[in-house]
Amino acid sequence: MSTHRAVARPAREPSAPAVHTGDALATHLTDASRFPGGQATSLVRPKTEGEVAHAVQHAERVLPIGAQSSLTGAATPTGGLLLDTAELNTLRLEGDEAVVGAGVSLLELETFLAEHDAYYPPIPTYTGALVGGSISTNAAGAATWKYGTTRPWVQGLTVVLADGSVLELRRGEVHAADGVFVIETPSGELRVPVPGYTMPDVPKRSAGYHAEPGMDLIDLFIGAEGTLGVVTEARLKVVTHPPQVVTCLVPFADEAAGLKLVAALRDASRATWASGDPAGVDVRAVESMDRRSVELLQADGEDEKYGVELPRDTALVLLVQAELPHDFDADEALGRYAEGERGVDGLGALLALLEEHVDFDAVELALPDDRARREQLFELREAVPSCVNHRVRDAQRDVERRADPQGRRRHDRALRALRRHARDLRARVRRARARRGDLGSRLRRQRAPQRDPALLRRRRARARGAAGLRARAGAARRLPAQRARHRAQPGQARAPAPALRRRRDCRHARGQTRPRPQRQARPRRDLPLGGLGGARLRPGSWFSASAAPRAADVPL
Repeated sequence: MSTHRAVARPAREPSAPAVHTGDALATHLTDASRFPGGQATSLVRPKTEGEVAHAVQHAERVLPIGAQSSLTGAATPTGGLLLDTAELNTLRLEGDEAVVGAGVSLLELETFLAEHDAYYPPIPTYTGALVGGSISTNAAGAATWKYGTTRPWVQGLTVVLADGSVLELRRGEVHAADGVFVIETPSGELRVPVPGYTMPDVPKRSAGYHAEPGMDLIDLFIGAEGTLGVVTEARLKVVTHPPQVVTCLVPFADEAAGLKLVAALRDASRATWASGDPAGVDVRAVESMDRRSVELLQADGEDEKYGVELPRDTALVLLVQAELPHDFDADEALGRYAEGERGVDGLGALLALLEEHVDFDAVELALPDDRARREQLFELREAVPSCVNHRVRDAQRDVERRADPQGRRRHDRALRALRRHARDLRARVRRARARRGDLGSRLRRQRAPQRDPALLRRRRARARGAAGLRARAGAARRLPAQRARHRAQPGQARAPAPALRRRRDCRHARGQTRPRPQRQARPRRDLPLGGLGGARLRPGSWFSASAAPRAADVPL
């Protein structure tokens, strides 16, 4: 029997949960929206309704959070206590209902139900979200096309109220009377008015508290973003013997042509739902990616990563999911369609409709048993928000630097210091190599076989160079005496002085006056080498300590 009164009970075994701060808290100060400025005093992860009740009852401000996958900023804390529901992980199946804790992820729920041949239709596209979060936001996935939002699939809720009492609700038991609910709690009676505004008549909505004349109390908590109480457990209606699904990726060069196909799929599906025709088109989800989304995928190479060929002029991409009966043989139906049999089954009807609106050669088709290809198409869809998110993150960092001049100056100073350190390190490496030679080349020469022709040539060149250096040093010692002997006497012509070494820069063949071209020598940077009497040599030359002249041989 329906009534407008609900009775809340005391929590079972209330106890204080462990409190976390520091790094455990820091990772929860923002959600997927990247809204800046998140702050909180501490974090708790309760495992029972008693711990949830204790945390709520003893905190001035509480923000319940799940996976923090919201893009609205609602899961970014602005102070107070963070209550993480991830440890509330009850999961069991009772007939056609699943009893699920608020901390169970939608992927865990989907996997669990698949093992029991069941299916929960309103799972959002991001399966990392938690059940409690999807209920608190009235989330909906692509299957809203056929199955609607989360609201009609919630059959029961367990909610911890602000005073720590626990309210257990079943759909159909408590309805508003004269626009009011009455909730009896251990601390007193609460009168809760139904919001006076009118909700828009659309299939999917999640903004504001639900409002409807004579509404069910359970609907007031669904979509309330945790502001009226903390959802700890839910009873969800599931579908047993789920249908098979065929997935199609359909690109269009013209957006208007794509929208015409969407309208045709909607009309055909509604006719099938009304008639129950097993051979009709039964589409449960249609998703779209516009031109800008396609450009992001192509710019980041996501289309090639998942093996999908999207033409460069693609203006719209549709991802269509259609249902087939549980025991349907898709391969046999595809063979019939290839032989020209149309309209015999649901798959044939879908393919015929696609062929009317698009070049069928451009369609990517994943049959029910081709799980790998279906996952690739879904991953391509999920890559679109990923491409957007990392661009938003980069832009946000730039905005934060501009908004915080002190932080920007600190960042610039640190960057300049790092660059100076890198320059000093490179200079030290160059000086060390100039003093010690190229250690790598030395080791390679030592490890080389003695019969290596290249090694023998280098040794002969080194010997010739050492002999030449010694000859030049000896000539330098004899030069003053030779110049004295050839100094001109009074009344005599000056004799030519001998050169240390005469280089022939041109060929002096008889009758040949054209000079031989010379190579442009690279600029030489001389480095002083201590212990050699101030002798200067090019870094990287053939010089080594064994081939150097004695200090006594070099004039100082």
